[in-house]
Amino acid sequence: MQKTIHILLILFIIITPTNCASKPIKQIKDTKIKPLKPIDQKMRIGIVSFGNKTKNGEKLGSAAADILIKELSKTNRYIIVERENLEKLIKEKRLRVDGINDLDSVTYLGKALDINAIIIGSITQFGIRTQESDYPETNNQTQIAEAAVEIYLIDTDADKVMYVDSGKGIAKASFKDILDLGANAGYDKTVEGGALQNALLRFIDKIVFNMDKKIKACRVVDIRQDSGEIFINVGRASGIISGLTVIIFNPRAEIRDSVTGKVIGYDEIPVAKIKVERLFGEDGSVGKVLNGELPSINDICGLAD
Repeated sequence: MQKTIHILLILFIIITPTNCASKPIKQIKDTKIKPLKPIDQKMRIGIVSFGNKTKNGEKLGSAAADILIKELSKTNRYIIVERENLEKLIKEKRLRVDGINDLDSVTYLGKALDINAIIIGSITQFGIRTQESDYPETNNQTQIAEAAVEIYLIDTDADKVMYVDSGKGIAKASFKDILDLGANAGYDKTVEGGALQNALLRFIDKIVFNMDKKIKACRVVDIRQDSGEIFINVGRASGIISGLTVIIFNPRAEIRDSVTGKVIGYDEIPVAKIKVERLFGEDGSVGKVLNGELPSINDICGLAD
């Protein structure tokens, strides 16, 4: 009798559904629509004042940051976070963020201010010298400024260094003073900026190249069950407009390059097609389902073909 009861219990356990079983994901009916084209979401970059390891120029560090902000803004590829916001938090938390040994502090900044990457660096060499003219009847002088910098591009999402480099820049300015006038050549501050700019310009293409390799997926960040509204973290700053059709898909697993370890895509299941109805802020939009079912928070977005 006991043996019969044990057999019945085993059968009951096998055939009885449990609450811990995972809910199957329903695919959208329109199988012709594929989320192959990712949304071109602009990533957020922060640039802090460089450290100054030289004894010259108190404002060289902030000047270096301003130059990078200006040059990266010209690319129109990123959302540049206000430097004042970064440095306010640095001051409040007494953080040190001017070298590779400060990775933990940089990562903290990124998480706190929702920044995908932060550029830090140091000015390692700076000097100005004057070269006299070979002609005695004039007082021709050339001021030559030389600057050397090191730079680090930190992926604050992955807590790692994406790119590190160093370089030098030189700038010259000439002055011509006739001795009869008794004038002297003065110090030209534009030479200082020119040397820094020439040292930093060589990094721009490499920063863009490394940022392009970083995947920044558009994701579902909130869902209103009562209204059926779906909030995604991409908006006006990335060129999203009302009426745009977006595919939402569930990323079952990341696909990584076996050599580099870089995420190259996802094993994905399309779950909904939505239409963007309105935008909010610079980095948000709201849509409703046209086809499929309500997605889940952290599902990934792509543009419909």
